[in-house]
Amino acid sequence: ITNLIYENIPVVLLDRFFDELDCNCVVIDNEEASFNASVELINNGFRNIAFISMSSSQTQMKDRLLGYEKAIENHALEPKVLLIPHNEIFNGKGIEYIKNYLISHSEIDAVFFATNYLAQNGLQVFKDLNSNLLTNLGIMTFDDNDMFKIYPTSISCVAQPLHEISSKVMELILQLLNGNDVKKTPQKIVLKSQLILRESSCRK
Repeated sequence: ITNLIYENIPVVLLDRFFDELDCNCVVIDNEEASFNASVELINNGFRNIAFISMSSSQTQMKDRLLGYEKAIENHALEPKVLLIPHNEIFNGKGIEYIKNYLISHSEIDAVFFATNYLAQNGLQVFKDLNSNLLTNLGIMTFDDNDMFKIYPTSISCVAQPLHEISSKVMELILQLLNGNDVKKTPQKIVLKSQLILRESSCRK
């Protein structure tokens, strides 16, 4: 990316950025979104909320964890975090990590998944362990999925404004293409997400 910018080639980063790199980017406020989603679970009576994510240095993943941790700390609760190695998730072992974690933490009453593919793994685990978990646990996930609306218990989520994100990316690209210097005043556009509340996050 640094070389592209040095060569004066227009670059816009999507969904993530690098703190040390001056580059145009379009992102959402992951920390705020995760904080608000966690508080929603807490306000609905959940006290042992697990946060399941992947071990990653990506900015969006770090901010989602930070938002959860701030909400938990603000309400004097104990954080319960499972960070799954990135390669293990995509080797198909995410389900095993989630299953073992839930078995060894029977006190958990809600789960916040940091991505929708982790949520899909988790929902499979709930089905395998005990189908009642889908209705007994509080469930929240980051990123929506059409299937989440039609589960027996519909799944609450943080939804990213995909149309607005893509529009802003193209606006930036066109500005850069029409300019002479891509290194001139890089823009960081931070958008708001939407918290979509369904049955899974309701008070049990």
